[in-house]
Amino acid sequence: MRPKIGFTEFSEEEDPNELIKLTYQTLINSARPQLTLKTSSVYLRGVKIGDTIRVVRHDKKLDYDTRIFEITFNRLNNQSSDIKLGDQIGESSSSKVQAVADKAVEEFINNEFNSFIENLPDFIKTADGYNTNWYSTEDPVKKYPKKVMINDIWYKPDPEHEGHKIMLRWTGEVWEEILRTYNEVSLRKAIEQKFNELKQAMDQQSAKTEQQINDALSKSGLGKLADDAKKLAEQAKNELETIKQQNQTAKNELTTFKEKVQADLDGKPSLSKVTKLIDGVKEQFTSSTVGGPNLIRNTGYKEGLKYFTHNGIANIGTHPYYFNGSKPILIFSNNAQAEKLISSNRFLLEKNTDYTLNFRGFNNSALTSYDAFILGRRNGEIKFLLLLNS
Repeated sequence: MRPKIGFTEFSEEEDPNELIKLTYQTLINSARPQLTLKTSSVYLRGVKIGDTIRVVRHDKKLDYDTRIFEITFNRLNNQSSDIKLGDQIGESSSSKVQAVADKAVEEFINNEFNSFIENLPDFIKTADGYNTNWYSTEDPVKKYPKKVMINDIWYKPDPEHEGHKIMLRWTGEVWEEILRTYNEVSLRKAIEQKFNELKQAMDQQSAKTEQQINDALSKSGLGKLADDAKKLAEQAKNELETIKQQNQTAKNELTTFKEKVQADLDGKPSLSKVTKLIDGVKEQFTSSTVGGPNLIRNTGYKEGLKYFTHNGIANIGTHPYYFNGSKPILIFSNNAQAEKLISSNRFLLEKNTDYTLNFRGFNNSALTSYDAFILGRRNGEIKFLLLLNS
């Protein structure tokens, strides 16, 4: 029997002991017959390409592990039908052609192309024939004495940046640098210039757009109205903050006073102590009371929706969240994406007077936002101005 002779290369392993183990494993695999086995998915369910399968044939004295390399699927039921495993002996014609082509390209690069690059000339005449372009690494003046002429160009390899060149011109005495293909300073300046140009264009467009908006507002008369509304809204916001602070101060004072009264009334109070406490209560509530009559009519909804303009989006009902459903509540319902309005009756406002807008409500998750407005007009005027937008 002729021995099998072959070559196996382990290029990534350098340890002699590991190389012996790998060689022995390769020898064991080569000693058994090379087989390609085919079976059905009935015997192997849920397997994938690359899975390791143990093959046992006692009659053939086969017992080794192999891998699945091909699975055929039936696209009508999207299930596997045939499974191939073992050694992938056959090689397709396209794989053979590709291997031959790769080998030919590699040989060309290693032999002919490298020798072609090495044999390229160090200089080429210009189109007009008067000057020469030099490409050598060594100075042409030293390498080719008396052949370099004025205005010759030398493309010197950049010693600091591989693959880049330094363009030099011969003045008759020295090589004068013209430019570099890699110039970090000029590149940074070019990028900075582009960014400045982009920023300037954006600023000009922004200013132009803002000017167009201002012109449109001035023509329509909405500009002044918007400024007035903004000032009134800021003023109302400041007034509301002042009222909140006053309410909080009054609440704190009442709490403190309640604790003091409770402490003083422990035991049996005397007549003078009770009289003193009553006077203190009068003084305390006289200085701390904030509020007044409700200017919006029918907020108890005893008369239904009277005094409210709602365009069909409101009704009176009850809800367990509101006094356990024992009191009526005003319900808004808007099934459209557009905003809907509901307004109360008109009421009088005094000059230089603080007012508090207070309401309680809740909403479901479908509500994205809401606004509360107070619109006012001066005596004798028709148009309404925005007094508060909260």
